[in-house]
Amino acid sequence: PSLRDQVSLVVAVLQELRQLPSVSEIILVGHSFGAWLASSAIEILDAEDSRWQTHWIRQVHLFCPVLEAFASIPRAQKLRPRVLWVRRLGLALVLRIFASLLPASASAALLRRVWWLRGKTTLGDEELPFFLALVTHIKAG
Repeated sequence: PSLRDQVSLVVAVLQELRQLPSVSEIILVGHSFGAWLASSAIEILDAEDSRWQTHWIRQVHLFCPVLEAFASIPRAQKLRPRVLWVRRLGLALVLRIFASLLPASASAALLRRVWWLRGKTTLGDEELPFFLALVTHIKAG
């Protein structure tokens, strides 16, 4: 099956779960490709009904094993000096607070830029909705 087919399957499963009287909330957990599938499904569900996540999906946890060995990834070498500089100056907390205050669109643009530096995405406008959905649901979860 194609990627689109796999996302459609996740959407269908979530919609079916929503219809069950015994299911009052949904917690999504995705690892690596599963994280992408979960965020893509949420984007589709949000496009269909903006109240969907608010009423049913209570938490979203997305995990990526790449972060465990970040220093060994060639593209990450571009970010490593900046990350170490931020840590040495004790600015991590300030940046976290700043990030939580950023509008979702700015956070999405920043996250997309980081993924672009890692070689995982393009800077094309067609990919921005994915990052916007991802950021929105991370802040909500």
